[in-house]
Amino acid sequence: MSRTPQFMHPVPLKLHQIELALIRYYAERYHKDQTALIRGMIRAYVRADLEFDPKAFMKFVEAQLIPEQEDDERMQGEIRRQTSEFAAAFPKR
Repeated sequence: MSRTPQFMHPVPLKLHQIELALIRYYAERYHKDQTALIRGMIRAYVRADLEFDPKAFMKFVEAQLIPEQEDDERMQGEIRRQTSEFAAAFPKR
């Protein structure tokens, strides 16, 4: 069974010392890679957001991210798949 390739985008991040200290502390405490920890923090933030609207998120993706990949249909399909799966799995409030 083949895995779908993960499309990763580098995101430059400027952190204050306390933020870096927290990331490094939790990465060591939970034996996680710092990048994996930051990804998890982003998802936890979204799950805690009582105002998060999956439909608005999907509209944003279609308007902002899909046009950026106009020359890459595979990337467009992967973005749509990942965002629709995330939106569908998001807890109903």
